[in-house]
Amino acid sequence: MYNRADCVLNCLESVAAENIGGGKVEHVLADDGSTDNSVEVIENFIATHPDVKLVRLPYNKGTNAARNAAIAAATGEFVLFIDSDDRLAKNSISLIETTILENPDYIHYLFGCDRVTELTSKYGKSHVFDFKDFLWGDVYCDFAHVIKRSTAVKLPFDENLRIHEFVFHLRFYRLARKILYNSDIVWITDDSRNDRVTFTTRKTNDRALRESLLYTNLMIDFFKEDFMEDERGRSRLRELYEDKYKYSVLSGKYSDADAVPKTASPLAYRLVRYTHSGPLMWNAVKIAMRLKWRLKDFLSR
Repeated sequence: MYNRADCVLNCLESVAAENIGGGKVEHVLADDGSTDNSVEVIENFIATHPDVKLVRLPYNKGTNAARNAAIAAATGEFVLFIDSDDRLAKNSISLIETTILENPDYIHYLFGCDRVTELTSKYGKSHVFDFKDFLWGDVYCDFAHVIKRSTAVKLPFDENLRIHEFVFHLRFYRLARKILYNSDIVWITDDSRNDRVTFTTRKTNDRALRESLLYTNLMIDFFKEDFMEDERGRSRLRELYEDKYKYSVLSGKYSDADAVPKTASPLAYRLVRYTHSGPLMWNAVKIAMRLKWRLKDFLSR
């Protein structure tokens, strides 16, 4: 939670409704340095809901840091992530519990999100995914993740990134190898807000560029050997190296760009690199991206 006093009660109440009588779940809420009265709202709620535990970060560090803090405070065998502006669907906890009890041989489960419906027509009500389905990019969308807490402890989120959680989900998938998907909706999203954390990935500011470069480097470092196992993976790896070259040039990190295989260095960006005009080009990109997203947001209203 970060400055969500206006909506966090909806999330809290949706979990409490699934936890009538207590004991089914513990609800750990990580406050990521809120400066509004969010904490006051939470503390008032905790007064009548002792199953809710509040963890406070000293300043705003981002989604990944908040998740690590919540995981560290949790004690259950499994964890389910939910954003403070979203809510659990009716009967979601019972659905998760039944799915785990009937299919106990998995350490990672995926459930439906109301924003994503096309998977049902393609994979049916239930499907077993392989790690490489995600590595190759065949499946890339929002899920409600239910994973072993020990997995999240072993493979923490990198707190230098504020979001870009897909790279960490991939590590979870690789450890699990087989992932059970249930299309029933567990997570109901709120797409109407203009302060959604996913907006921070838009290439409209310097932090977005830094994090895109770090994300690309982590993808290469974590999964290079996996990508090298087949041609589809090698093709994806080439794309990542190309992204690394572009982001390095735009950041003015020319020595990092020079370390990328020459086959992954687009001609236009090579010219920018040799003229040392990366930051100048980046300023032009930021302006173009701001105009693009303003227009897109306006048209989507």
